[in-house]
Amino acid sequence: MNMVKYLRTVMKDKERKPIYQILKEAIHCVLIEKELPYYYFTSLLYKKGAADYRNYIGHKKVCNIIIHYFYPNGRNDNLENKLTFSEILLSNDVHTPKIIAHSTGKTIRFNEEEIVLTNDSQLKELLIKLVNASQSRSIFVKPVDGEAGKHTFKFDRGPISLFKLTELYRLLDKESFIFQETVIQHHKINEIYPNSLNTLRIHTFLDKKTNNVEIVSALMRFGSRGNVMDNASAGGIFIPLRTDNWSLIKKANAFLSSGGKSYTKHPSTNYIFDGTTLPHPEQITHILTQAARLFENEFIGWDLALTETGPIIIEANDNPHLIMAQMACGGFKNHSRYKEIFAKYI
Repeated sequence: MNMVKYLRTVMKDKERKPIYQILKEAIHCVLIEKELPYYYFTSLLYKKGAADYRNYIGHKKVCNIIIHYFYPNGRNDNLENKLTFSEILLSNDVHTPKIIAHSTGKTIRFNEEEIVLTNDSQLKELLIKLVNASQSRSIFVKPVDGEAGKHTFKFDRGPISLFKLTELYRLLDKESFIFQETVIQHHKINEIYPNSLNTLRIHTFLDKKTNNVEIVSALMRFGSRGNVMDNASAGGIFIPLRTDNWSLIKKANAFLSSGGKSYTKHPSTNYIFDGTTLPHPEQITHILTQAARLFENEFIGWDLALTETGPIIIEANDNPHLIMAQMACGGFKNHSRYKEIFAKYI
């Protein structure tokens, strides 16, 4: 979305501040951050009741953090490669979804056997086998090194969508995929929104000197309006989390590119967010402490789901979405730990 489309969305927003105030604050952002004030709009700081815009960093500083703090030596394949990541967690008894099969080109490895696909009919037969082999009778198919929910497919028992089938078959030549058991989430999370796996994004910091793991901030993502993905970049919404009692705080937001709306209750189920406490609070802290010590990165963004029996780690990110993290915590400059962790860059 370009600036013109952003501004159109802002102008139509019934929750926006008066125009003169938006202009004044946007100009001040230019002076503070020495860049065009895109972040003022993408962080929804133009809305009434928004956090203090002066506590936010701009996109240039976000990029500096990514380049110089997250990636000084390149990306960490142990985190980014979902096959490798899963093997590390499972070998250390950390709960993560079972990978039933994985692909390299049109060769699928399943049950110690390599199956070479020559047409999409064979893929359809294989998908039916994989669904039946899953305890949840449902599978998620996603790129080994993908992100933001791109090129992700869900297959359940019953008719297989011809569009999804042909699209996946086409993509097999371009990307490697994992075929993973679908996680069945806790009934309490289903009450909020049942159509997607709604995940927590939790940011941890590992002190290399003491080996202490600290939870810095957290938020929770939800799918919306029938969507099976909870990614905010795919139309989902997200809401800040208190980490002392693992409860939802006030209201959720959609990205500006998805309309920038705010919600005190879920738009599909009318479930009221504020104050809702999550199940398994003590186990959340335990599993993250255990997992964070397995990787060399100081700062990691974890995607974690909640099941009836406890939390399960879905993925980890060595470059978690800092715009979303900053929105959820009210600005890095106003957060005691982010001010210390990112001190060189903000």
